[in-house]
Amino acid sequence: MSAGPRTIIVMDGSGSMWGQIDGVPKLEIARETVADVLKDLPSSRELGLIAYGHRTRGDCSDIEIMVPPAAGTAGAISEAVNTMRFQGRTPLSDAVRRAAEELRYTENPATVVLVTDGIETCSADPCALGKELEEAGVEFTAHVVGFGLTRQEGLELSCLARNTGGSYFDASDREGLGKALDQAIKTAAPAEAPTAPAPEPVQPQATLDAADSAAITTAVEVTWTADRSERDYIDVAPIDAPPFEWAAWAELGEGNTVMLRMPPEPGDYVIRYIAPDAPEPVVASRQIKVIEGEFVLDGPLTVQVGERFSVNWRGPEGEGNYIDIMEKGSNATENEPSYAWTRDGDPAVLRAPVTPGEYQLRYVVQGERERVVGLSVPLNVIEGRAEIEAAAEVAPGAVFPVRARGPQQSVHWVDIVTPGFSEFSGEIGYFYLGEPGTPFTEGSLTAPAEPGSYDLRYVIEGMKGDRRVIARRTITVTPGASEDVSLPPAE
Repeated sequence: MSAGPRTIIVMDGSGSMWGQIDGVPKLEIARETVADVLKDLPSSRELGLIAYGHRTRGDCSDIEIMVPPAAGTAGAISEAVNTMRFQGRTPLSDAVRRAAEELRYTENPATVVLVTDGIETCSADPCALGKELEEAGVEFTAHVVGFGLTRQEGLELSCLARNTGGSYFDASDREGLGKALDQAIKTAAPAEAPTAPAPEPVQPQATLDAADSAAITTAVEVTWTADRSERDYIDVAPIDAPPFEWAAWAELGEGNTVMLRMPPEPGDYVIRYIAPDAPEPVVASRQIKVIEGEFVLDGPLTVQVGERFSVNWRGPEGEGNYIDIMEKGSNATENEPSYAWTRDGDPAVLRAPVTPGEYQLRYVVQGERERVVGLSVPLNVIEGRAEIEAAAEVAPGAVFPVRARGPQQSVHWVDIVTPGFSEFSGEIGYFYLGEPGTPFTEGSLTAPAEPGSYDLRYVIEGMKGDRRVIARRTITVTPGASEDVSLPPAE
């Protein structure tokens, strides 16, 4: 068996790796998983390690070659990952470029395996980078392992792999990360000579049925049939758009219909069935003309629970007209989870519900005797990300700093409670979060006098006063705990 292309693992060292999965920080899962995967690799494999964001905060140039690519480096890579501090930003594009250059990708076959829990945060375009490296390289390939990414983030990042002929692997927990990393590294390795020719990949089949035209931003029902795979979806895109570039998309769900939101600009578009793992990703398509409409709602397709967001609108400006959020399928025009009066101006500002799920964004017109829904478009409310940063141990009665990352709103708060406490009043202590648009809020809490374990909770509140805990972490009140409980600088 030939040595095959040299490989560099690019490891995410950003601060978001402190986020937890099943109560365990992602960085600890990553450390253990890398050690488990690499211990069984043959010593002839030439591997290296580059890390980004692990030395300084807020520095997009924090990229380090921790282990140069060479044979027998599995142990050194595991040890290096254990020394990473996980605190900076996410310059993943520049890190992949650095790995390609270290591998002399314009002269030799080269493979990069990127492991990341977030998308690019340093004003670079990973999709464009993939095309550039593929065109200039000699058999250059990038594989991407998305650890805890949302579907939207995965789609945005998978183009880096796709544009180099590589694969995108999704991982949502410890087991998934192990399988994804193992598969990515094995994919980068030369395969044993097969005993029989590998079967040719089969192109799936699909059909689409939808209206021939629709108004801008409206929801169109699309009926589909297909040889379905897990990552397939349906999108709408300009007619000449390449695969994976779209104006809007929808997951397939359980049935054989989806609601697909039309773009905000009139024109000729195409509805497509996309199978990312097929030889030809665009399995089926049909044209649709998007036209102007009397009502327009132009806002995000997906928002996080508790998030404040803006919606551009166009329509009648009657005194009682408003934009609201309502559960999918409901025709009610009262008791909405969130609303904003059109008289308050364009754009309308709303707060997402505290419970994830499928909703509708609506333009409601107040008539003389009743209210009428002039336009309804789909809105997906997702769990999103929320994290609480604090010391693991504090002294009884100590005032300690806390940093909360997630949806920011002056009615949301972080509190300290006894384990199992489920009420939203009677907390031991709390502080409110900052205004929307800020990435985090820093506040302080006072530790109880009684030693023991306590919970910090991230609580969000909806417009109707409904409340929900979206993040939690445990701290221990211990006599004699260090008085230095300061947090590292925020990125």
